[in-house]
Amino acid sequence: MKLFCTSILYSMFLILVWIFPSFIKAQEINVQKEAGIKELTTKYIQANEKVKSISGFRVQIFFDSGNNSRNAAETTQSKFRSKYHGIPSYLTFREPNFRIRVGDFRTRHQARGFLRQIQADYPNGFVIKDEINLSPDFSNFYDTNIENEDPEIE
Repeated sequence: MKLFCTSILYSMFLILVWIFPSFIKAQEINVQKEAGIKELTTKYIQANEKVKSISGFRVQIFFDSGNNSRNAAETTQSKFRSKYHGIPSYLTFREPNFRIRVGDFRTRHQARGFLRQIQADYPNGFVIKDEINLSPDFSNFYDTNIENEDPEIE
């Protein structure tokens, strides 16, 4: 009985091995494109090449108003640029305040990681949602291991 079952299983295995490859070879994929697809793809690529900014995150390291706030902002930006080469910094004025925001981070996680790296120099810094420039990827510099998440500030 055991020999009979074994021979039946062996026979079924041989049949499957012989039949199954014929099903695989018989299948064929045929892709058909409409005439306008290439043109639409080209237009889509051209439109996206014009986009220079996206929604992202920055770290705000300075915020002040007053008589000497512009000079203080420029000094803060200069010190930041000399210590953190290659990280973009932006001085903006929104009445009545000057502010310095740094980095172009695609995720809040990256911005928080960078904030932790500069926290000793800028203890009042915080992450803020902003329009960021599409620029070279600084992800190697920004990536850090983050265990605790800070409360979100927007």
